[in-house]
Amino acid sequence: MKTITSIIAAQPELGTSEKITIAMAALSVIAVLLIIYLASAFLLTLVRLFLKKSLIAKGVSQDLIMQLLARENNQKSLALKWCCLFSAAGLGLLLTYFFQPIGWHSVIILTFSLAAGFLVWYLLLR
Repeated sequence: MKTITSIIAAQPELGTSEKITIAMAALSVIAVLLIIYLASAFLLTLVRLFLKKSLIAKGVSQDLIMQLLARENNQKSLALKWCCLFSAAGLGLLLTYFFQPIGWHSVIILTFSLAAGFLVWYLLLR
């Protein structure tokens, strides 16, 4: 099975800028799929939290609630983690926008902003 880099390297007629454009397009697709996954996981976590609260308010037994929502015990912590990570990613993307052109420094900015998001989440849980 061929990888993207082997397909790009096998194209001798492409210049360096075209190879970079193809690689950036592939990374864009991967980034969009990752963002869709993260957003759906965040929304699913919020739905489970609100469903649990509404079931408790209606007086459903605790055993039935635990059977229905037997995934995580600490939903608030998980929702807070995703909120911190999305906020940090948004801040990182904003900083990347202001420090054009997009390159390795953009990856470093996003990495440090996500690390800061994890740090904020850790500090909020303590």
